Amino acid sequence: MKHLIMGTAGHVDHGKTALIKALTNFDCDTHKDEKQRGITIHLGFTHLDLPNGNSIGIIDVPGHKDFINTMISGASTIDFVLFTIAADSSIMPQTREHLHIMELLGIKNGIIALTKSDTVDEEILELVELEISEFVGGTFLENAPIIRTSVKNNTGIEELQKEIINITENIEQRSGGCFFRMYIDRIFSVQGFGTVINGSVLQGKATKTTSLYLLPVNKELRIRKLEHHGQEVQEIYSGQRASLNVVGLDIQDFTRGMLVSERVIKPTKMIDAELTLFEHERTFGIWNHALFLMGTFEDQARIHLLDKDTLQGGEIGLVQIHLEKECFPIFGDSFIIRSTSSDITLGGGKILDAYPLHHKKRTQKIINHLKTIAQGGLSEFLAEEVRKQPHAVSLSSLSEISNKTEKELLEIIRKSFPEDIETREFNKELLLITRSRIDLIRAEIIKLLTAHHKENPLIKKGKTFDEMCSMLNMKNANDSTLLGILLEETVRDNQLAKVNGTFALLDRAVTLSHEEMQKIEKVDQYLLNFGMKVPMINEIRAFAEGEQISSKELNNILSYLIENKKIFTIEGSFIHAEIIKKAEKVLLQHFKKNDKLILADFRDQLQANRKICLLLLSYFDDKGWTVRKGDYRILSEKGKQLLSR
Repeated sequence: MKHLIMGTAGHVDHGKTALIKALTNFDCDTHKDEKQRGITIHLGFTHLDLPNGNSIGIIDVPGHKDFINTMISGASTIDFVLFTIAADSSIMPQTREHLHIMELLGIKNGIIALTKSDTVDEEILELVELEISEFVGGTFLENAPIIRTSVKNNTGIEELQKEIINITENIEQRSGGCFFRMYIDRIFSVQGFGTVINGSVLQGKATKTTSLYLLPVNKELRIRKLEHHGQEVQEIYSGQRASLNVVGLDIQDFTRGMLVSERVIKPTKMIDAELTLFEHERTFGIWNHALFLMGTFEDQARIHLLDKDTLQGGEIGLVQIHLEKECFPIFGDSFIIRSTSSDITLGGGKILDAYPLHHKKRTQKIINHLKTIAQGGLSEFLAEEVRKQPHAVSLSSLSEISNKTEKELLEIIRKSFPEDIETREFNKELLLITRSRIDLIRAEIIKLLTAHHKENPLIKKGKTFDEMCSMLNMKNANDSTLLGILLEETVRDNQLAKVNGTFALLDRAVTLSHEEMQKIEKVDQYLLNFGMKVPMINEIRAFAEGEQISSKELNNILSYLIENKKIFTIEGSFIHAEIIKKAEKVLLQHFKKNDKLILADFRDQLQANRKICLLLLSYFDDKGWTVRKGDYRILSEKGKQLLSR
């Protein structure tokens, strides 16, 4: 069973609403002002359940030129159009305007109803049909059936129903998208239930347990009840007209252009797009003012031509649109622009990039970037999104901005993704990044470690992962994950080695000269001679200076002694390995006879001062040999294993 939406289109008073009533026995002109004026002002809604099991929601849009904005908001979500042209009037201004709008909104299917066919003779009917065929030539309605109808004598109504059945069988159900999104086109209050919102579901599905966000205020709404075609349902989904009884929204807080979404979509006031101008006398210069319409959203916009200095009627150009209010578009969304006074429809197009940089200069690089997206569709949009980011991009983030599920994106990446984009997988998350950036990161890793080894010639150790993240400025979660993957790959490629928890250049050899060995031995012996005292760093530096050992040389020597486990650093102090060995023996000897150890006993047995004893006990705690219990320590299970050897 398919759920599709049919919308009407056509000039004012060409019989749209009367035709819907003949098909459904429902009058969409339910508002008092519409009854008084005899034209549709507001969007009208009804539905038709078909014998083939499909169900269509019907949106009756106004044809009068004063209500084109309302017509656009209704037409934005339809799957096919019932295009009405009156036999006694033929092609009229809004007939042309509506067809242009439908084309730019990307509608691909439709039926043409030649209404009021009882008001003219056969010869006129044939002339009008010929005129219609010429009018729709080259458009999506070129091969659409033309059905003669009359609501007065029910002429063609049965044939029209058959064509509606036929078209629903040949149209695919709209893609669900990866999250629920719906513009609100009607809001009212029901006593005992509260606020009810209506709209056509753009994408996704919602159940009573789905949490929705009201945008742009980011207010969370709770669903109390769902209805489709007047019947309570458990879920609503893409392609349906839906009513939602919600908690958290008061009518007085509603403004036109609001939408509900399963996710908090990132707002934007700037959009890159492909724009088509209608055939008219208006010419666009580099900067232009227009009314921007998308769904029920309307705002005054400044439009900046990017690839041309002028844009004539009938031409297509790349533009950056600057808005005054925040909107929530997604790649591929359609829009319409009208004159600032909202009396002429100028054109429309497709969103290419909802979050672009501000193009202050119209460079060829920017133009090529947008042309690539416009020509390559979703695959190139995703690739360009990866290319423009300075860090790795996750598949889940691409899913959000493209309105495609991760499964759909994986299929695109597998089949038709540009070769300059590479992927890496980690913990079931896929990261995407350009090959050139990967090459740059690898080169930076080698450069960084080469410099490190040059600065530290006496040690084999390289840099820790955290140090690499900081030095390469890869602290972003995706980037740090990517760095970890690339480091492991470089180790497998035999360019790096792991040395004591660090990454170093492979086959890093330390060759010591006789002079370096002498200086190392002097510092080593000096620290050993401190015995059970803790040497101060200024004392070590003074000794080194007296031995004509520079500060840089001293740092390298200390690093060498630490790496070779000649000395240990405990809470910033240097203690010789021989001292620690002596303390280990005293510790184990004590626990052979005792269950507890207090600081005073340890100090007396070691014949050392309080400071070094505190450091040594802290070292044994960190090793997991001892466990502190208030003022004393006990031997851990690991320590007991040492004792039993």
